[in-house]
Amino acid sequence: MRILVMGAKGMLGTDMIRDWKSDDVIAADSAEADIRDLQQVRTLVANANPEWIVLAAAYTDVDGSEKNRESRNQIRPHVYPPGRSQHTTTCIHLAVTRLR
Repeated sequence: MRILVMGAKGMLGTDMIRDWKSDDVIAADSAEADIRDLQQVRTLVANANPEWIVLAAAYTDVDGSEKNRESRNQIRPHVYPPGRSQHTTTCIHLAVTRLR
């Protein structure tokens, strides 16, 4: 199975990539696509052509997110429709408060 992991260099993504051996996993982080930018997300998804997208990216500025909710909420819209509307892909969004 071909799986695109967005946020692959974050705490959760790093652990997932390290332990995920059974599938064709494409590791992507902000260098490949800023998840707040619809065109970058569309390009990444088109190039990767994954069957699944795992969104492990996160807004990590907890204090800043309370002060700037709009910036925090920019993460979600571009990974879900219409960001992937041209692709037959299932998206999983993982959210955790702490890993260790």
